[in-house]
Order: sequence, then C-alpha cells, then structure tokens
Amino acid sequence: MLSLDSFHCGPGLMVVPKSEDVGRPMDFPASRIGLNLGGRTYFSSEDDFVSRLYRRSRPAEVGSTSTPSNSPRCQAEGCNADLSHAKHYHRRHKVCEFHSKAATVMAAGLTQRFCQQCSRFHLLSEFDNGKRSCRKRLADHNRRRRKTQQPNQEILKSHLDNVSRSPPDSGTQAMSSVTVAVSPPDYFQQRAYQNPKASRGSHITGISHIKTYFSHFGYLPSSSSLHHNNYTGTTFSDDLFDAAFESALIRYQRNLGLGVTGRLDAGTLSSIITPRCGVPDKVIRRGNLHSTQHYEYFPGKPRWVRSETPMTLTYAVSPENTIHNLSSRDVKKAFKRAFSRWASVIPVSFVESEDYGFADIKIGFYNGDHGDGEPFDGVLGVLAHSFSPESGRLHLDAAETWAVDFRVEKSAVAVDLESVATHEIGHLLGLSHSSVKEAVMYPSLKPRDKRAELNIDDIKGVQSLYGSNPNFRYGSSLEYDDMSANNGACNNNLGGNLKKKMVGFFMFSLLGHALLCACL
Repeated sequence: MLSLDSFHCGPGLMVVPKSEDVGRPMDFPASRIGLNLGGRTYFSSEDDFVSRLYRRSRPAEVGSTSTPSNSPRCQAEGCNADLSHAKHYHRRHKVCEFHSKAATVMAAGLTQRFCQQCSRFHLLSEFDNGKRSCRKRLADHNRRRRKTQQPNQEILKSHLDNVSRSPPDSGTQAMSSVTVAVSPPDYFQQRAYQNPKASRGSHITGISHIKTYFSHFGYLPSSSSLHHNNYTGTTFSDDLFDAAFESALIRYQRNLGLGVTGRLDAGTLSSIITPRCGVPDKVIRRGNLHSTQHYEYFPGKPRWVRSETPMTLTYAVSPENTIHNLSSRDVKKAFKRAFSRWASVIPVSFVESEDYGFADIKIGFYNGDHGDGEPFDGVLGVLAHSFSPESGRLHLDAAETWAVDFRVEKSAVAVDLESVATHEIGHLLGLSHSSVKEAVMYPSLKPRDKRAELNIDDIKGVQSLYGSNPNFRYGSSLEYDDMSANNGACNNNLGGNLKKKMVGFFMFSLLGHALLCACL
C-alpha cells in the first residue's frame, strides 16, 4: 500500500511517498511512532517520520549546523511550523493555531482532530458531529454539571455508575434532514490508496467520500435521484473507481480549470480540500470548443425584475444573526463595497435598508443547521451560500474567522469577508460558478486570500443578464467609485477612486493544510 503526502518546500509543494497508512493489515510489519501525552500515545515529537522527511527535503540554510533545533514545532504532518513565537498554549501542546482548529489533521498516518478541552489529538470517530471536544471529555463535563444539581449522594453515585457502564453520551444530534457533510477535508478519513496509478476498475479506500462530495456539488446524481431512476449499478458507499466516478472527475477538473487527467492527481485533491462556496457547480457542457465564455447561470436563467429603470434593490444585515470578532459597522462597510462593484457594471443600484424584514436581500451569519436545508460545517470547508433570484437570501458560516483587514486579523484561518460577499452577491444576481480561477465567481478561496475585483468573465456574465451600466467602459483597468453618501446607494459613476488592474494573481490551495494525498 502506498499513500502520498505533500510538504511545503520553499515556494512549491513536494509530494513524497509514505509507507505507513491506516489501512495496513495486521500481518504487515510496521513500526508505530508515537508521542506520549498524558499516558496516551499519539505521535512523536522530535524524530518522527514527518520531521525527518521535512528536514531531508529542505535546502540547507546558509550557516546552518547539524545541531537539531530545540524550538517547538507543530506535530501535524507536513506542517512543522516553528512555534517559538506562538502563544504558550500552542507551544506547550506543539500544535499551530490552524491545526488546533482544523476539522481534520493527519498525524501518524491517521486522520484525527485536536480536542479543544483535553488538548490532544483523537480519531474522528471520538467526536460527535460539529463538536470541537471529544465525546469522552464532553461526557465528563456533563457529569460534573449534573453533580452540582444532585443533592442526594447515594443517588449521584448510582447515577455515575450507570453512566460509566453505559456508552458515552452521543451529544446533541444534528437537526437537519440533510445527511451529507460538506466539509471537503472530512472526505479523507482514511488514505489507504492501494494503487498509486489508480484508474477505472481500481478499488481505492476513500473514493466513496469523494463520490459524496461530487454528489453534493453537482457532479454525480444525488442518492434520492439514484433511487428514483433505478441506477442500481452506482452507489456512494463503495470505493470503486468506476466509469461514473471517472466521468464526474473529468467534469470537475474541466469545471474548475484544472488539468483534465481523469486521475486523482495532486492538483485535483488540493482543489477538493480548499474552502469553497456551498452552492453546487453547474456542470459545463459547451459544444463550441473555442468559446471564450466561462460564466454560467442558474437553471432557467433567473434574474431580478423591476418596473423602474435603473433597478433599485434594498439589502439589510440581520441584527440578530451576527458575529463577535467584527463590528456591525465593519460588516456593513464590506458589503457596501461588494455591492458597489456589481453596481458599477450593471444598471442596478443597491440601497441599504434599516428594515430587515422587508429588504430584498437579507444577509446573516449562521451556525450549523439554520433551517434552509444546507447546514454549515464549522471552520473552513463551506464558507457561505446564497440562492438564485429572487430569493435574496445570503448566509455566511458564523464559525469562520471573518476578516476585513489581514493586518489586524492574524489568524491563519482568516477568510476575507469582502471577497466572499462579492462572490455570493453574484449568485443573488443569477450567476453560477465560473471556471476562470481569477474570476470572483470561481468557487474556491483559500484562507488569507483576497479576490474581490470583478474579472472580465464576471462582468460579461452579469451584463448578459441586466445589460451594461451606461457609464461603464472596458479598458486595461476597471474603475470603481466609492459608495454614495446619499441614502447609502451605490454610485454608478465610474470616475472611480479605486483603480485595480484585472490581473489574475490568485492561486487556490488550502493554506498549510497537510491533508493532501494523491493517486498519480
């Protein structure tokens, strides 16, 4: 069995073979490498396999010696971040901020998660859905709470004995009827890739999770449609690299502007685990191979319709569904700039309203299941989603670390609010995802990246729905004007104060994430 790991080496990535994996049979000779934390072994601290590979792959630094550094480093595979100047908590437990919050972390060849209460890595099976603390620690916490409310010590002892003999508390169950988890890293719970040159007909552990991912984002039919159409030969529970999976893989690669190889290469897997919009992709089926159009619409090509010209749409941010790390003023400013970008190219004005209930566009931050059938998944994974015209609903995951200024917000998992807002407004106007990586409507955005300027593909797409702003002109640069101070309306005059050249300089991969595995 063979699996592949990625490591950051200077400006690029290096994929190296790893001989240890979770799917190894019992009679296969292997040495377990581990670090004893609190009487429980997880992975080694100084001479583990990853550290040796990392040191071996790095170019020698000028003036360096062979003396090993004693500075604490992150123990997640492929990270090895220097924690010398990190917070005491991260230095003590040897885990960087990113991997202490990530939904999945590769350690000792296993997909695990860092428990926020006991400060250790555990297998994903030890966590309940959506919880950041392991099931055992949550059960202990619940027992301590019950103890203060139980006056009778004999009843308390009997109760605790019963709890200790019973299975651990399963925690709060998800209320959503949607059973598909949509956080891309969760689809790689094991990495026992038996054939490094996987192709149609191969059995590869973990493909079933990618099939579920493809189903959620529109590349494979949903489970309900499979049942309805009697597709008995295709399931998402097996790990068979079948013809349907190969076709979905090729469509995914073409849709996201990746190299079309029909294989699970490093670039494809890196794209799958990158945080993204929760709106499913519209699978592109263009007949003209020379078409320069990359933008797409929702089915039926819906758009907003109003009698007045230019059209005016109102928007409001929910006063109840908010976040704590940004002020309401900062959030509203970010959305004001995002609406201004779209208003500068189409004859539509966006006006902020104080009446949330009657606004055309309603914006809010939500956790987990929030009643629209598309529950959020916590940190990273799915960042936000919105709906086609004239629904007007724009929802953002409140669990993310939203930022308006990366000079102020230092978190490694911070997400630029203005970039995501601009993208989701495109959906509200009727645009689907684009395959142009530089476009605002491209579905993925990595942490601490900013992509808020409209690309020519975004402009052509939205103008095909609403027409062009009379003041808009094409050129080597796009000019945007600040928002008008009158009634909060977006000024459509392009005498612009903000001048940004349309240069595609954004690449997409999950920052520092070590969950990259490839079948080449």
